[in-house]
Amino acid sequence: MADTKRIADEMNKLKNSNYASIRKTERINNNDLEWKVVFDGPEETAYEYGIFSLKFIFPNDYPTKGPEGIFITPMFHPNVSEPNQHICINLLNNWDPNRTIEEVVLGILDIMINPHVEGAYGNEACKLLGEDKDKYYDKVEEYTFTYAQNEC
Repeated sequence: MADTKRIADEMNKLKNSNYASIRKTERINNNDLEWKVVFDGPEETAYEYGIFSLKFIFPNDYPTKGPEGIFITPMFHPNVSEPNQHICINLLNNWDPNRTIEEVVLGILDIMINPHVEGAYGNEACKLLGEDKDKYYDKVEEYTFTYAQNEC
């Protein structure tokens, strides 16, 4: 059975952290295994003026197995799948039961600042980042201003 107390404690710690970008954390539909995290895009990036929501779905055997991370806000990013918006980062893919949700969220913020093409999905964002960074960042800004202006 999932450690729902640990999940709630970690989400509350994240919500009350000193990270200015974290707006809130909350359960989705009162489900102890589904949580939403809302945060501002990292400063000095193409995501800067956006408000982003992501969902964590925790398995019944958490923390032995890690959560699934999915952006609710549509994202243009090499580490976010199209069209289902699953997040591909090592912190989730190579789960360690001692890892915290705070570490995962900081890792997600890090890939927003420094996108990783290694291990990326091979999607349009990955291709564009490899071929023309200016066009990639223009597309990221377009998504930010189109989809990330209000909380999802």
